[in-house]
Amino acid sequence: MQLPLLPPYLAPGTRGEAILNGVNYASAAGGILPLTGVNYIGRIAFDTQLEWYGNTATELQQLLGASAAKDLIERSLFAIGFGSNDFINNYLLAAFPTSKQNTPSQYQEHLLSKYSLQLTQLYKMGARNVLVIGVGPLGCIPAQLVAQKSVNGECSNRVNNLVLNFNAGLKLLLQQLNTDLPDSKFIYTDTFNSVYGFYNDPAAYGFEFNSEACCGLGKYGGQGPCLSFVKACSNRDRFLFFDPFHPTEAANYMIGKNIYEDVVDNFGNFTH
Repeated sequence: MQLPLLPPYLAPGTRGEAILNGVNYASAAGGILPLTGVNYIGRIAFDTQLEWYGNTATELQQLLGASAAKDLIERSLFAIGFGSNDFINNYLLAAFPTSKQNTPSQYQEHLLSKYSLQLTQLYKMGARNVLVIGVGPLGCIPAQLVAQKSVNGECSNRVNNLVLNFNAGLKLLLQQLNTDLPDSKFIYTDTFNSVYGFYNDPAAYGFEFNSEACCGLGKYGGQGPCLSFVKACSNRDRFLFFDPFHPTEAANYMIGKNIYEDVVDNFGNFTH
């Protein structure tokens, strides 16, 4: 695709003309809900990321003038991907009270209600072209294989069903936003089916190891993170997962290619 990496918002140089081609607000462990990821202490929730984007939008107005900034923002593509951490670093954590206080359907409703407010806020701040990335098969990641006591590397149907129900609700939410918000284009892109396909037929996609992390501790490499003293595998391209939570670069390349095809199909070519 040969697209440049977007500069992170917190980098000192991400100011002035450096913001004209886009900014990256992403955060490890960040979620839809502010509490999500508190187990990792430092993380930036979607609410804060929206505040940061508001700062960028203001700076664009100062750089370009109100009219030109509005036009640039309305022509820009916003890629949003939340939900995974709201399960693995919130609802599915035994130490968290969330699952004891909410049934799966109650939690899903709470998540989607909050997400709706946030995406509407993004629209009010000028965004019109918004790609929303669905949640992948969390029941297959090494961390959840351990947490759900997988015996032979089989995925957790319980966890995957939580994700599938959330994704179904998200699709309906985006349809409603497109109806309610004039000139908006909220597009859902799926990652669940592609990654689940990699897991179920790894050899067809060039993978040899589908349940074991390239770098991690304990069973499946899912009991502890890829810390400095943990030796990573030498053939990472043969692994579906790099660490207890994340796909390898080889897997992400294919996931990204699928997402980009959705971008081109729905928004046109954003490479220029």
